[in-house]
Amino acid sequence: NADQRTTVITTYKALGDFAEAVTAKMTQTTAGSPEDQLRGPFENFMTTASHKLGADAVCTGETPLLNRLGRPDYAVHLKKLLAGYVELKAPGVGADARRFTGHNLAQFRRFSAIPNILYTDGTEWALYRGGELVGQIVRLSVDAKGRNAASVEEAHAVERLLRDFLSWEP
Repeated sequence: NADQRTTVITTYKALGDFAEAVTAKMTQTTAGSPEDQLRGPFENFMTTASHKLGADAVCTGETPLLNRLGRPDYAVHLKKLLAGYVELKAPGVGADARRFTGHNLAQFRRFSAIPNILYTDGTEWALYRGGELVGQIVRLSVDAKGRNAASVEEAHAVERLLRDFLSWEP
């Protein structure tokens, strides 16, 4: 239907804006923490994409979890209620927990207690509930310039993943 096509096109454009912003940050003469370069672009992406889904998500950074489990990069709120968490990974790390080692694996094991968490390194996107992968990992075909972040099919897969993430209920 027309509304769904508009949402996918908005997600496609938002992914392009996200990738272009990350590429701009990652190609400057001074280098920052690779993971941290995703923060601003991710917040902008989440605002745009969630708004088109009718959700108006608000991302709160570095929210500590109970029992010293850690601090995911974001707690995501809808209408001031917690919807889930987001963990950003440095570009190239991926979102497939089966490939995590060292710190990332230990952190994933702790975060497995979280009932709704989205992982992304900007190219891979995955949703986990209680440490179990929900659906499939979405992999984007980002080009060297960052603008062509995804095909329309990949944007549709990210849109479905976000819709699932944002519609979770305890």
